Amino acid sequence: MTVVTRAAFFRLHSWLGIVTGVGLLLVAWTGSLVVFNDEIEWVLDPDVRADPARGIAPLNDVVAAIQHRHPGLRLELHPQIGPHWVHVAYVYEGRTQRMLLIDPATAAIRRDDAMDGYVFSYSYFLRQLHVRLLMGYWGRVLVGAFGVTLLLSVLTSLRIYREWFRSLVRLRRNEGRRIFHMDLHKAIGLWSLLFNLVFAVTGAVLGLENLYFRLWPPAREEAPLVAAAQVFTMPPPLSPGAFVDGLSRIDPTFRPTAIGVSPDGALVVHGDHPGVLAAEGASRFEARADAGVVTATRDARRERWPGYLYNLLDPLHFGYFGERWGVAAGYAVELLWFVAGLAPGALAITGGVMWTIRRRRRTVRPAAPL
Repeated sequence: MTVVTRAAFFRLHSWLGIVTGVGLLLVAWTGSLVVFNDEIEWVLDPDVRADPARGIAPLNDVVAAIQHRHPGLRLELHPQIGPHWVHVAYVYEGRTQRMLLIDPATAAIRRDDAMDGYVFSYSYFLRQLHVRLLMGYWGRVLVGAFGVTLLLSVLTSLRIYREWFRSLVRLRRNEGRRIFHMDLHKAIGLWSLLFNLVFAVTGAVLGLENLYFRLWPPAREEAPLVAAAQVFTMPPPLSPGAFVDGLSRIDPTFRPTAIGVSPDGALVVHGDHPGVLAAEGASRFEARADAGVVTATRDARRERWPGYLYNLLDPLHFGYFGERWGVAAGYAVELLWFVAGLAPGALAITGGVMWTIRRRRRTVRPAAPL
């Protein structure tokens, strides 16, 4: 039986860093910025800001304004994420998608842009740079592959690291650049070990999902999404505003995050429940506007294990789950994720410096006798 030596793990660890270091640096550090994506957009783009003192127009007026601008098309309205934000809506016509910014006080449409390319908003550009390196489908697959290489780097480091506890705090500054960067590399890697595992696994699964969904298409979801006993009716005809108001009475803990309206009368409301570690909008209600019948519901708190585990991936990767427990908790978790997200890039830099120093030494040593 062949035993893989520690030196072999070290070579694999080194080559993983050499081959993917620059890409991992870009993906990791843009990911840190994406943690504060909304805040960056609010600071840089005045059109997304709103004055809460002006009040809020009824939801039906907002939907009517969108339908008047784009009649007969499917739309999805995302209500303001805070009192100082505008509403955001998306309108779909075939493969064409438009993004609208809507004044919450007057329901006036401030901006109506085709989502062509990656540069129509700061936050979208930054997120797409992180998610797919602005390279479309295969860019996302490549980012998923970086997640795999990060995971392999973490696992190989577990085999080659020694003196774990001492490496957490040791930085030898007076023994040369290579020793210093080696200590720094170990310290960063050990302190960020669990975060790197989370980023690697979630990034690999989310990045590669389009590829394995193409190879193994998921089974078609059957309605109702939960037991028929939870399906109920409301007085028809059911408007989007009446649907949301009715849901707030039936399920007071449910917070809507998106309202979908289709020309055929289908209504879908996505949302969250407080304290649930799940992807944004994982819970939802579906209804027929003409009949007032709620045809299906999904509660993220009652998902089966495969669905529940999948819903964990996005909030764990981007660190936005803290907001479920309040504003202070939300920003505390985001700040922690921002700092932890810098670690893979810092490891790529320190590892690259060590490799460069070793290469120079190997070049100089044969010439020494001469």
